[in-house]
Amino acid sequence: MDNQKNLNSQKSFLIAQLMAKMTVGMSHDQTNGKIVFNHGRVEYQKTGEKLVISVSLTDGGDYRFKLPLSEKTN
Repeated sequence: MDNQKNLNSQKSFLIAQLMAKMTVGMSHDQTNGKIVFNHGRVEYQKTGEKLVISVSLTDGGDYRFKLPLSEKTN
């Protein structure tokens, strides 16, 4: 049972991380905004050279990331 919980936590974190990285590529010239994805929603705000991203997953997970604006996504 603990292994399943661990796998679900890892999966949620990876989904949130991917959503955050996609947000960096989609935010372009906007200083803040919201984006809705299949697995949840993202709110972001540019602060200096960083993009502060809050991810709320539909399964209840909440994550916060600070990513550099110059980050390239592949």
